[in-house]
Amino acid sequence: MDVRRRIARFRKRTANVRFQELRSLVEAAGWELDRVSGSHHIFVKPGRTPLSIPNHPGALNSWLVDRVLDELERDYEVEG
Repeated sequence: MDVRRRIARFRKRTANVRFQELRSLVEAAGWELDRVSGSHHIFVKPGRTPLSIPNHPGALNSWLVDRVLDELERDYEVEG
């Protein structure tokens, strides 16, 4: 599936996103895992601010998912 479409799907359901789902999207958008600090996975992309995503049980906070999606949308214009 196209990354832009995946971003749009996540945007509609930010409340129940798990770490592995978000990690898959971030990596599909071209970010690479740089390091792990405790439970936080740090993803990097040249010329961008690193993304820190915690790997905790259950769903991630919706504000964190929104922040990550905002960062991903800088590379992919999403309609709607």
